[in-house]
Amino acid sequence: MRLQSNQILYSPSDLGNFVACEHLTQLDLAVALGENTRPNISNAYVDLIKRKGEEHEQGFLEALRAEGHGIAEIGLSEDRGFAAAAEKTAAAMRAGAKYVYQAVFLTDGWHGIADFLERIDRPSALGDWSYQVLDTKLARHPRPEHALQLCFYSHALGLIQGIAPETAYVVLGTRNRFPIRLANVSAYFRRLQDRFREAISARAQSAPYPCDHCPMCSYQSVCEERWETEDHLVRVAGIRRDQVNRLTIAGLTTLTALAQARPDTRLPKIPAATFEGLHDQAALQLESQQDRKIVYCELPVEDGRGFAALPQRSKGDVILDLEGHPFFEPARGLTFLFGVLTLEDGYRAFWAHDYAGERRAFEEFIDFVHARLAQYPDLHVYHFGAYEQSAIKQLMGQYATREAEVDDLLRRKIFVNLHSIFRQALRAGVSSYSLKKLEPLFSFMRVGAVRSGMDAIVEYERWRERQDQNSLEQIASYNEEDCRATLALLDWLHKLRPAELLWPALPERRAISEEAAETLDARQRLREQLVTGAEPGDYRWLAGELLEYHRREARPAWWWYFERCGMTPEELVEDTESIGCLEAEENASPIPQKRSLIYTLKFPPQDHKLAPGSVHDPSTGKSAGEILEIDDTTGTLKLRRGPKLAGTVLPAALIPGGPYDDSQQRMALFRLAESIHKGDGRYPALEAILKRERPRILGLSASQPIHTIDLDKMKSHALALDSSYLFIQGPPGAGKTWAGARLIAHLLKNGKRVGVAAQSHK
Repeated sequence: MRLQSNQILYSPSDLGNFVACEHLTQLDLAVALGENTRPNISNAYVDLIKRKGEEHEQGFLEALRAEGHGIAEIGLSEDRGFAAAAEKTAAAMRAGAKYVYQAVFLTDGWHGIADFLERIDRPSALGDWSYQVLDTKLARHPRPEHALQLCFYSHALGLIQGIAPETAYVVLGTRNRFPIRLANVSAYFRRLQDRFREAISARAQSAPYPCDHCPMCSYQSVCEERWETEDHLVRVAGIRRDQVNRLTIAGLTTLTALAQARPDTRLPKIPAATFEGLHDQAALQLESQQDRKIVYCELPVEDGRGFAALPQRSKGDVILDLEGHPFFEPARGLTFLFGVLTLEDGYRAFWAHDYAGERRAFEEFIDFVHARLAQYPDLHVYHFGAYEQSAIKQLMGQYATREAEVDDLLRRKIFVNLHSIFRQALRAGVSSYSLKKLEPLFSFMRVGAVRSGMDAIVEYERWRERQDQNSLEQIASYNEEDCRATLALLDWLHKLRPAELLWPALPERRAISEEAAETLDARQRLREQLVTGAEPGDYRWLAGELLEYHRREARPAWWWYFERCGMTPEELVEDTESIGCLEAEENASPIPQKRSLIYTLKFPPQDHKLAPGSVHDPSTGKSAGEILEIDDTTGTLKLRRGPKLAGTVLPAALIPGGPYDDSQQRMALFRLAESIHKGDGRYPALEAILKRERPRILGLSASQPIHTIDLDKMKSHALALDSSYLFIQGPPGAGKTWAGARLIAHLLKNGKRVGVAAQSHK
């Protein structure tokens, strides 16, 4: 957003900011009009992200150059403003450059710079060609704001070439090109532009609200100061935006007002237990603010939660803290430090500076834990937050290594998240339940130069550039402080734990049946026989790796299932797969249906993905019945419960069940792998797929060509190909779309034989 010749020029980034935070738009407008100044605050982490994005863009540019493509470079310069650069962009398009780099557009009061324009064989006012937009993004998955940028560039592009592009592409950090069909998002783009213009012209009153963009925003300190001054409800730890809105409507507009409200206050669409929790949290924060020290209270002990879930101490206990670099490479990040702390040996760091090192460090850490388990069978690995356990699972799947060992650690509940233990056991007068916010409670003081995870990432990037050992030492010092703070929290929690509580029993190591063990051993032996010595990607290697496919795919679903079984109804309100805080409809009796009963249950507004079908009760880990109807508008659902559930307590939450039974698929893959190992050729078609052989089509000789064409290609182009068989390539389901069906029908009518190939964008 900039003021130029008494006119404000807007950019696609302004529209993305508007989606993220409408208050940010008003702050930027005030700066553009000279009414305010932008805070001059340096943010090394934001600078790092920007630099990594530029490196990704340059890497793609160099790849195009290496392929020998002609590239017209535009961009801005001291002697060339937006208007001149936009004209040069149009000239490069008219000249037919294969790629236009840093294409500049200026239209209707909007300006922007597209990373790349790519020439395609589609006639336009330019000639026999036209252009489509490619925009490089460091992200590994496309985001809504990416589509908004592409819509603007493509609209401006259409004005120049006289024909609107149909597709634009995001070149992700993985180097994959993700297509966005502009017809699917253009209406939303236009509507959003209208809303943006209305907000700009009206100078609409806005207020800041915490969002994902805050850590990247130069106005963050300004907004935080305003929240403090206004005693805003967003200061209440864990409060959601919809709850802020409902409390405000009810007249509870500040943290103090909420803290001083009656605990038994009842508000529409806020469950009683939820309101009581928010009220108590606000009251503790107000008291802490007044006393200038953190106050806390213990929550009622629940079976298997909080203090009841805190294990007995062991001499072999391990404290774990990981450091990761999310932008190590555009394709994916790197866990570069596994920091562990033990009572007898102190701190130890497992470093990783590349992906081979990451795998090695992961394996060394898992082997380290298992070696200690042999000596201390009652040990646990303590960490703060969900990141550590999630990273362990991800690395196990990424490298397909130490799978049985990690499964064993998870089944034995070796990992203990102290953040969850704290939240279930205590409530404290802090604005955030981060480890650093809680440290004053147990008198932990930090002294290191590196103060946060973001600082550690910046320092690690500095080490990569300069190879200065001091950078690694500072990161290790910060990581060790995190470990020692976690240990201090663990000691403090044990001092508070009620003495009369029984210690949770160690989970028994699950024994599998002899038949299941033999099946597992046979599959593992067959996999080793196929994979050993085979080149990765070879058909024998693929057959061997497919044997573990279904087990690997099922693991995350089972992990999430057991995770949800340990969550409270309030926590499940936040889980987008489940429904939490269910209550039976007042004065409503269940309706009999044969031997079953149908109950009507109410739930507060929340995002979920449950639909009619079978569901589970997280408190029992068993079936809760079957959802017959669900209405998000009224917040009600009808649950049918059979005779086996008669007399049992109605569920307070519902979650999806575990993965579907894939035993038949596993057996089929075993038969295929066994046949390939023996070489008996029982499944020639499946072997041909694994070998990536040319499809064998009845009536088509091996010498006749088969062409694959994009769904977007013209019918005339498809008919002109020297082939009697065509594959139509498009996104999954392309053949079922109206455009795909019409093209296929047209080709069939003209004597072509057609197949449909779904294009994967992963």
